[in-house]
Amino acid sequence: MLFDTMRHNLMKQPISAPTIAIGFMGGVVLPILLTNAIATNHPNSIYQGKTKGELNSIHYNLENLNKRITNIHNQIDHIDIDEDYDFNDILF
Repeated sequence: MLFDTMRHNLMKQPISAPTIAIGFMGGVVLPILLTNAIATNHPNSIYQGKTKGELNSIHYNLENLNKRITNIHNQIDHIDIDEDYDFNDILF
């Protein structure tokens, strides 16, 4: 019933050439362009054009971030919560 109403309303509207062109660009051309841009992008493009010092800095920052995340995970693993806690006791 809803689709019949939508179809009826759409059929009352004239479809012009610009409407068809915009629909084609949005539905066909744009997805092709986006897919092509993603496919041709090198997965390691963040490193392209960087000097050795910049690469070492990026590597150090990533390694440091990884250590911080590991420390957070270890701290969470050591949290002891008794089973008899009520949910409200944890919140307040």
